Amino acid sequence: MKLSLQLRYSLAVVCIITAVVLFMGIAHLHGFRSLINASTYATNETISDGLYAQERKQGEDLAALMAGLLSRPLDSNDVDRVKRLAAAAADMQGNVYVAVSDAAGRVLVTARGNASGAAPQTKSTPGQPQTAQMREAIAAGKTVSRSDGSLLYVSAPILENGRLLGAVNIGISLRGTQAELANIGGYMDAVAETSIRFFLILYVGIALMIVVIGFGIGIVMVRDMARPIRALGRYMRRIGTGSYDEPRPFERADELGDLAREAEQMAQNLKKVAQVSRLATLGEMSVGVAHELNQPLNTIRMAAENVLLSRRSNPDDAEFIEGKLQLISDQAANMGELIQRMCVVGRAGGERVLIDARESVRDAVSLLANKCEDDGIALIVDLPEVEASVLGQRNELAQVVINLLGNARDAILECRAGSKTTDAAAKGRIEVRLRSISDRVVIEVADDGGGIAPGVSDRVFDPFFTTKEVTKGTGLGLSISFGIVNAMGGRLWARNGEAGAVFTVDLPCAEADRVTAG
Repeated sequence: MKLSLQLRYSLAVVCIITAVVLFMGIAHLHGFRSLINASTYATNETISDGLYAQERKQGEDLAALMAGLLSRPLDSNDVDRVKRLAAAAADMQGNVYVAVSDAAGRVLVTARGNASGAAPQTKSTPGQPQTAQMREAIAAGKTVSRSDGSLLYVSAPILENGRLLGAVNIGISLRGTQAELANIGGYMDAVAETSIRFFLILYVGIALMIVVIGFGIGIVMVRDMARPIRALGRYMRRIGTGSYDEPRPFERADELGDLAREAEQMAQNLKKVAQVSRLATLGEMSVGVAHELNQPLNTIRMAAENVLLSRRSNPDDAEFIEGKLQLISDQAANMGELIQRMCVVGRAGGERVLIDARESVRDAVSLLANKCEDDGIALIVDLPEVEASVLGQRNELAQVVINLLGNARDAILECRAGSKTTDAAAKGRIEVRLRSISDRVVIEVADDGGGIAPGVSDRVFDPFFTTKEVTKGTGLGLSISFGIVNAMGGRLWARNGEAGAVFTVDLPCAEADRVTAG
């Protein structure tokens, strides 16, 4: 799919801006997510530490309270009261067990609670953390607490009037605290996800807005270039069709204005080149024309001498003198017609007018007929009896035919030079045919010079392209002819015939009552 310059540059601007926004958005979202995660982790850690510290403080206060309540029953060896106090404490919410030991660290009473958690240690399992912790509390004479992640173990010494009677150990479940932390963590995660989703939507909205703005900027920026470039393209196409005097399409003080001025200067140079090419063709034919003029001049000289001799020998022979004078007049008329045709071909172009295409063909043939005859090339011309009217310039159409005839002649000479046969007459025929078909006038120039090489057929109308030697061709003849025919509203193309190339000029017919182009 072919995209216009405006659309391509607009898309480029949009893609660049979008890429920058996406990169910034991804980087910001990644940084924001990392910040949210770090903040959530730090918050969870802070809350976790606070909740665990609060849980530990409450457990230590409970253990100290129990130690105070158990001091007298334990001192009086009231085991039943110790059991009741232990059972009452174990039934408190969150407590897993309550164990009471003597001063030697032996567990005397153990009461299980309703809270789920690890089973309490007993005296049948000495050396466990709880027992060691109770002994540590007894030895240190102060409350000791530890946690294994699921339970909080708090041990407090039981004192009575300064005497160490034993220790109480309470196992407190931490699952409530963990559940509360999980709820807080879930809430923090939800807040983080909501914040990330909000910023994602925000960045997508910003990206879409920037895309729209970028597309608008691209259109505004590129339109300032696209319109003059398109106008310049149309201007160049008109130059290509031979409209060299077309004014430049716009006036600007920037690089595009410089380009338009250079294109206008190029058009004027091409106009000069076309004229120079026409004059070069005339110069090449000057030798043949001089030879063509020499014959009627010799005839005129001989007729004049005969008249003088007749006047001296037989002054009364009026019929003889009249015949010779008529011959002189006819030969002078032929010379004048030949010179007129050269002037027509050499004249610069002007406005398109109604012309007879046959006259342009006759002009071209008359200027090249003698040269072809000298080279042994048969020039066959087939013109209709009726007028073939087209809109154009007689001299320009004649130049087209001259270029085609000249190329045909050069092709025959090159083919003859490269041929191994000694029969020079085997190749040497150019046919010029003009036909009026429906609403078209068709001129064909066919030769037997071997045709156009396959790799060259697509380039024969390119400027400065030639297969001739450097001193024999500029490569402008067919290119200029192509532009002239296009300017006349026609087509020029080439193909290979049976023995050589066939160039066809197809022009639209013109109404007889039309004088100038519309």
